[in-house]
Amino acid sequence: MSNSVINSKLLETIPNIRHGFMTRDYGEDYDKVADHFNLAKSSHLIPLKQVHGKTIIPIKDIEQCESHQGNNRYEADGLLTATAKIGLVIRTADCTPILFASKCGTLVGGVHAGWRGAVGEIIETMIEAFDQNSFKPNQIVAAIGPTIAQKSYEVSPEFIDNLLNLNPAHDMFLKASNNEGHALFDLPGFGALKLKNLGVEDIDLMDIDTYSNEDILFSHRRATHRGTADQEGRQVSVIMIDKS
Repeated sequence: MSNSVINSKLLETIPNIRHGFMTRDYGEDYDKVADHFNLAKSSHLIPLKQVHGKTIIPIKDIEQCESHQGNNRYEADGLLTATAKIGLVIRTADCTPILFASKCGTLVGGVHAGWRGAVGEIIETMIEAFDQNSFKPNQIVAAIGPTIAQKSYEVSPEFIDNLLNLNPAHDMFLKASNNEGHALFDLPGFGALKLKNLGVEDIDLMDIDTYSNEDILFSHRRATHRGTADQEGRQVSVIMIDKS
């Protein structure tokens, strides 16, 4: 695992795409990220104003990308493109970044799947978007990047009640905590099973804990425990089609 960029072995098998789960070495230095991906300028990367929803924005051209920067970012939690040289950006610091690609390398996507988004069907919405572009689930590769691990993710009684009210079978993602009434939640496992149940066969669950890998990754929860959450950065996950 690199201290600068983490790559999915599954996504590396896809022709004509580039990706990276960037670490704190990059943070949100978009000029540096653009250089890594050999993009002409940082405005060819498109970050979002993420809102823990299920909206996915299709990006059709560079002009659309350049016109939605800074304060004009889309309010959404997913991106999709079939256009080359546009870097789709997902920002996280414990939530799950999931990068997607068609096996032929002509369509890519990314989602921000915290627990609200994962429960709220952001993953289903991305699979539907691929289907609308004529790619069935078994034609998709998905990589689940650095995320807070179950051992590090204690949740409240209210969280547990809400999760189990949605589906009692969600109990499989909970383990007992030392704190009475609380539990440990398997967020990346929750996302992986959703993908599997939707028919995605090629899933790279990378099993990298943001909380415990302080040397290379930001963690909002770790910073919250230290009282420094307002100072904590974000890492970005990027996927793009390299050539038209």
